[in-house]
This record gives sequence, C-alpha cells and structure tokens, in this order.
Amino acid sequence: PEVTQLAQDYHIDWLFIHGRTRDQKYEGFSNWELIKSLHKNHQIPIVGNGDLMQAQDAKDKISQNYCSAVMIARAALVNPLIFKQWHKPTFTQPTLELIEYLLPCMEKYTHSKVQSIRFKKIIAWLATGHPQHSEFRKKLMQDGDNLSRIMKLSHQFFKPDEVPHCPKELSFLKGGHG
Repeated sequence: PEVTQLAQDYHIDWLFIHGRTRDQKYEGFSNWELIKSLHKNHQIPIVGNGDLMQAQDAKDKISQNYCSAVMIARAALVNPLIFKQWHKPTFTQPTLELIEYLLPCMEKYTHSKVQSIRFKKIIAWLATGHPQHSEFRKKLMQDGDNLSRIMKLSHQFFKPDEVPHCPKELSFLKGGHG
C-alpha cells in the first residue's frame, strides 16, 4: 500500500503489480485480493498480473474490479491465441499452422546463429501440457539442429487439428521464459 500511495502521490500513470512475491518464485498463487484492495483504495490505475491462464480469467479480473487492466505472461507462451480469444472466446487455430506461420518470421528476423535455439524454445512452449511433452522436448532439444529438422519433429508430434491450450499448471516454465 505504501508504494501504491507513493506512486499515486508522484502522479505515476500506471502501477503494474504481480500478485506473487519474489520469495514465492513460481510457487503458490498470486494474491489477487491484495491487487483488488490496492485498486479499490487508490486512484492510480492498477495493472494486475499473475495466474491468468485463459482470456476469460483476465476479463473477469477487470469486470470484477480487481484492477484497471491486466498483463498476461506465461500463458501466452503456451497459448499465443489467448489475445485473440479475448474478443473471440472460441477462436482456435491448429498448432502446426502457428508453427508454419512462424517459420518464415524466424528465417527473416532472427540471426542464423540463434534461429534453431529460439525456434525450439517456442515449439517447446507450445508443447507444454500435451501428452508426452517431456519426451518431445528432450528429442527436440537433442535432434533439432536446424529449422527443417525442427519442423519435421513438430509435424511428427502435433496432430494436424491439435490446437494450443494452457494447462492449469506451468511447472515447465518455472525456471524462466528465456
């Protein structure tokens, strides 16, 4: 509350608050009641963050007056469709289509020395929560030495109609997002 008041007194435009402390790391849950209390008791707009796994979760925090806006982090890594689902809740797109869309972007905008590293990381995020995702990640990291090999492994792993989803728990991403 003291920091929120200070930010308000100094006419800060927005205050971004993650509902989990640094000491918690990625354990436990975000304290949305604290965010709501700060939002209710101060005039500065509060942007809340933490444990927002679905677009509807984020919309609910705003509509239930927990905050003025939300910030979505890890959930977007495993389900980049979350932003489109904000406006179209039933929107889906096959994971392989997303990967195929991303390939030319990787080739055009990423230095060749790091293309496969970044591409594997993104593909691993998209696989999070799927059956056998741990085995796939291991194989991807070991055998995905170039973009075409990564694409081949992705086509072997993801079903053609399979869509990204966000599991209830993101333990794979507890070590950071890279």
